[in-house]
Amino acid sequence: MAVRVLLRSAGLDHSEADAWGHRRSPEFLAKCPAHLTPMLETDGLPRGAMRKSCAIMQYLCNKTVSSASTRPIRRAAP
Repeated sequence: MAVRVLLRSAGLDHSEADAWGHRRSPEFLAKCPAHLTPMLETDGLPRGAMRKSCAIMQYLCNKTVSSASTRPIRRAAP
């Protein structure tokens, strides 16, 4: 759920596939032997996929956030 919230709130293009009932299929197990979700599939990843929501969110943030948006915010003095 957290990955879905991040994707939608950041406005990132993505597609979702319903894995219910398919997690033990040979195709799914080839990408994710632990048969876990969520799973991110993209080029450049080992086996073409990544699992674990924290790792997926960190990967997406590293790929999409510019250095300008990671600078500390200066708050006005009260």
